[in-house]
Amino acid sequence: MTADVKRVARLRGTTAQLALVAGQPGETIVDTDKNTVTVHDGEKLGGYPLLREDGDGSELALAAAVAGAIYPRAMKEWLGDTINVLVFVPPGYHAAIRAGTSSYDCTAAFQAAWNAAKARGRAKIRAPGGRYVVNGTVISDASNVTMVGDGRRATHIYKGGAGDLFTLTGSFLTIRDLMMESPLGHTSGYCLNFASPGGNMRVENVDSFRGWSGVYFGGAQSQIHGCILNQLAFDGVVFGPNTGLSSASRVSLFGLATNTGAGFKFLGGDTYQLSGIQVTSHKTGYLLQPPADGFLYNLFATICFADGVGMTTMNGDGWLLDATAAGAVIRRTRLIGCWGSAMTRDGMRTVGDVEDTEIHGAVCVTNLGHGLNIIGSPTPTHTRVIGGLFAGNSAPNFGRPVGVYSGIYVGDYVGDITILGARCGPTASIASTQKYGIEFGGTNHSGYIVSKNDVRGNLLGAIQLQALGPVGVREGNLGDTVTYQTAGPLTLQSLTGEVQILGTDGSVQVGVGTAAGATLRLLLKGSSPGGNAVVAMTGTGNGNLALFPSGAGYGVLLDAQRASWVAAVGGAAGAAPVLAAQSFTDGHVDLALAPQGANGRVRFGTRTATADAPVTGYIEIKDSSGNLRKLAVID
Repeated sequence: MTADVKRVARLRGTTAQLALVAGQPGETIVDTDKNTVTVHDGEKLGGYPLLREDGDGSELALAAAVAGAIYPRAMKEWLGDTINVLVFVPPGYHAAIRAGTSSYDCTAAFQAAWNAAKARGRAKIRAPGGRYVVNGTVISDASNVTMVGDGRRATHIYKGGAGDLFTLTGSFLTIRDLMMESPLGHTSGYCLNFASPGGNMRVENVDSFRGWSGVYFGGAQSQIHGCILNQLAFDGVVFGPNTGLSSASRVSLFGLATNTGAGFKFLGGDTYQLSGIQVTSHKTGYLLQPPADGFLYNLFATICFADGVGMTTMNGDGWLLDATAAGAVIRRTRLIGCWGSAMTRDGMRTVGDVEDTEIHGAVCVTNLGHGLNIIGSPTPTHTRVIGGLFAGNSAPNFGRPVGVYSGIYVGDYVGDITILGARCGPTASIASTQKYGIEFGGTNHSGYIVSKNDVRGNLLGAIQLQALGPVGVREGNLGDTVTYQTAGPLTLQSLTGEVQILGTDGSVQVGVGTAAGATLRLLLKGSSPGGNAVVAMTGTGNGNLALFPSGAGYGVLLDAQRASWVAAVGGAAGAAPVLAAQSFTDGHVDLALAPQGANGRVRFGTRTATADAPVTGYIEIKDSSGNLRKLAVID
């Protein structure tokens, strides 16, 4: 201490001691607890604390100013932008709250803080580090409010009763940097319910642990980022029918094994952007489900995962685009690098009036159902599947056998579908369990392009076409078998004028069922403006076109196996004639017609000219010497 500094001694005492002192008029006494000075007037016990520069140490009674403010408040809590929740909690509970051991119900304290924020018109509510028990529901219609904690590992809000933790109907609200928890066994309620369609809600760096559902957004321009929602029994994040222009990123959701909800649910709206999301152990990973006469447009998702590992709830999809409600539509969905794996139904499924869907680089593996299941509506679906892995589906679990479902299944009312460059078969680490790589079932297809897919190694085959209505173009697929099974016309059409059906053994098979009245017909027709053959069959070796009913040999032999003679021999009474052909090396071509019995219609012998059998024509033939002969035709 320098020599020119003078030390001044003042009366001092603790807050409790000063509370018993009125002092002298104008006297100042130091409060050693609050590190401030009180001014006395000789009448008021405790005097009047002076306001420190940082605001600490001064108390004002504000019970009349703000509803719920029943305790003295620090001046800085009212003069600044921040409202401290602890201001509304009796001081005797502060230490236990900070230590995480308090059971004091802080519902009224949070309610008072939100009421104060509404009174200000714009404010920040702060919940300092600690554990806050909230047994009721905090309800507020305040807008322009941010509620923050000291970090999601520091500020912990415990929901002790049923229903929502916070029901907020204002707009321009932000919740960040805290954790919310509920006990297991809740059957209703959200941790955060932004029920208003006003929108502009933001949830950031918030953890939700256990309970029924996580966050509900009722308005547009809502965002959730950097959050973890763990052990939920129902929905994780829900965007209501009036939302849109909203986004979610870096969100992880982990449900219970018995979860019956969706990780993310979209009930309508226009324009969503999702990225970097992990949904594990929810019945449905991502559910797009507009209500009757509702719409859902323009959802873009990139690198978003759905994994049903450990689930005991059946019939859940990784991605479900469901527009089956009357008048509901889903349009323009883009899934880029997204997963649907180990689900108890399909990895991805579209059903109803879903149009203009693009799925790029998807990974749909080891699901109990199909990898990708596309079921349309009476309008075309316009679906494009580009690349991706669809393997190990129809997995054996819950007693289901393998080989029932396929990598990609195209069902009823699907039109204008492209499947390009996908791998729909087993890999080195994923077993062969699928029925087909790509299967077209159901009815009323209106066209497809299936090209350059790897469909090898599936249990029943590579590609199956079983459809009512025209199909389309298949080319360049790497696979083992292709089965066309139609109940209506099958059209193979090429813009270049050429259609090729190629098999490893060089054969094309046309089969017919065994139902009563079933018939077999292969009809090839058309015209050739250039004068070439309408139907041309070429090959090397002993190529032939043959029809073999019940093993009998009716045949038409091609150039490489010319017949030297063809014979038609009459059968026994009531039996069909026997046709036979055989080749020799003598160069002769013989035709033999052998009637059966005396009543045969073909006769050979010396002709005796008679008046009743005049010659009416002749057929020219050549004998073995090349001489022209005439075979007479008589009446």
